[in-house]
Amino acid sequence: MDERRKERREQREKEEIEKYRMERPKIQQQFSDLKRKLAEVTEEEWLSIPEVGDARNKRQRHPRYEKLTPVPDSFFAKHLQTGENHTSVDPRQTQFGGLNTPYPGGLNTPYPGGMTPGLMTPGTGELDMRKIGQARNTLMDMRLSQVSDSVSGQTVVDPKGYLTDLNSMIPTHGGDINDIKKARLLLKSVRETNPHHPPAWIASARLEEVTGKLQVARNLIMKGTEMCPKSEDVWLEAARLQPGDTAKAVVAQAVRHLPQSVRIYIRAAELETDIRAKKRVLRKALEHVPNSVRLWKAAVELEEPEDARIMLSRAVECCPTSVELWLALARLETYENARKVLNKARENIPTDRHIWITAAKLEEANGNTQMVEKIIDRAITSLRANGVEINREQWIQVRSAGRTPRCKQASVSALKMHVGVSHRVGAAGWALESKAPCFTYCPLALEDGLRPPVPSLLLLLLPHF
Repeated sequence: MDERRKERREQREKEEIEKYRMERPKIQQQFSDLKRKLAEVTEEEWLSIPEVGDARNKRQRHPRYEKLTPVPDSFFAKHLQTGENHTSVDPRQTQFGGLNTPYPGGLNTPYPGGMTPGLMTPGTGELDMRKIGQARNTLMDMRLSQVSDSVSGQTVVDPKGYLTDLNSMIPTHGGDINDIKKARLLLKSVRETNPHHPPAWIASARLEEVTGKLQVARNLIMKGTEMCPKSEDVWLEAARLQPGDTAKAVVAQAVRHLPQSVRIYIRAAELETDIRAKKRVLRKALEHVPNSVRLWKAAVELEEPEDARIMLSRAVECCPTSVELWLALARLETYENARKVLNKARENIPTDRHIWITAAKLEEANGNTQMVEKIIDRAITSLRANGVEINREQWIQVRSAGRTPRCKQASVSALKMHVGVSHRVGAAGWALESKAPCFTYCPLALEDGLRPPVPSLLLLLLPHF
């Protein structure tokens, strides 16, 4: 069995060896065909074949020409700084080393002079290469500065602006550097622990702003807007730190994330410099937030009286509980329309006393003085019916607000109601109230209508007449 397999095994090994030699032939076998072609080479071709040593000894047989370059100034400056000794040849020294005598007819001395350890004297003709290099650099800097900072020979540097820029580069904080580093590490830990916490980003940006790193503060707050896109405080801080057009882009991005934020719309209007652009921003804001009193007031302030009246008529429809908007509309309307506006205001806001006082002032300003006391009386009754607490101090404030010659009757009527007056009030308290500035226009009312139920009080009021 083994004999029969031996023949097969030897045959297989032989085939593998032949296959291996075919795939990886020896160099001798590879160039065998080329060796056979060498028999065809002529004698002239053999002689033209270069020697092997030609390429190796080419540099020795053909040396390169020597190149000489000047020594740079830095070489001399380096040796001068190291303190090496150097000498110079005296111009009076002759060819053989002697010195020319200062007298005519003198002979050259045959002996060379010795080198003395003395210092170099001025006027020997030596050049300090280091100083020359420094002077050349200084001159170049001056010329470059003049070229870059001059227009038609006149300098354009603003000294005040330059000093302001320098002050802006100086950190304004007065704390210790170690405290700032600790605060920076603490805020970094807070940001990494809770990246969706808006105050951490705002505090980090303000810390960098205080230390003078404004660009770092801007980068931090913009990172905060990515982590907290629903925080209007972060967006407003980012708009504050960014300059000009960049701040407008930040606010526009904030509006897309927070379309109901009134503060962002107000900031967007503040960034605009053109009145038309401000109006456009505020009107766009009112489309998204029509019930914002602050937006309506900001928009009305930019309009002319006629346009403001039209806007206020729409504003009271969107914000029917705003007393300021009702009163502003009443001031811009005519007498008849103002009465209708105030009546609607009383229906929507029955608990506010300013509407009643404005109605009384309106009647008095238009000469209808007999309606003033009726309006004040109805005001007291209506306010009490709606559960409004009425005290003396509030009516004194109303009385002070009506210190105009056209509205003195409304103030007097408000005081005649004896609101919050007790029969046990002391004479000193009445005397103190009688000295209020609002009694300037109604001294007779003190005698006629404001006489308290205390008989001795009249003696205290007589000095005011």
